[in-house]
Amino acid sequence: MARAELRRQLNLAEEKVREREEPVRPMAEKPSRPIAAGDTVELLSSGIKAEVIKVNGNGSLSLQAGILKVTASPEEVRLLENVQKSKTAISA
Repeated sequence: MARAELRRQLNLAEEKVREREEPVRPMAEKPSRPIAAGDTVELLSSGIKAEVIKVNGNGSLSLQAGILKVTASPEEVRLLENVQKSKTAISA
């Protein structure tokens, strides 16, 4: 019985801490131009940079960050307008 009460108190304390730790999502600033395939964007929730593979018909974006492929809405990303694409040549 005492163990159940301790567990309940611990759960309540964890909930209070979680409420305080909720990150405030930054607002995406309006890009100066529409996001297009080939652009580099930053996912606001994680700060990860990704390349736009394509803009889907419903307005969502297909992104690739390394081997990870995700779909995000334009409100979830920020266009990085001053990013230069690095072109690496593979020589045989």
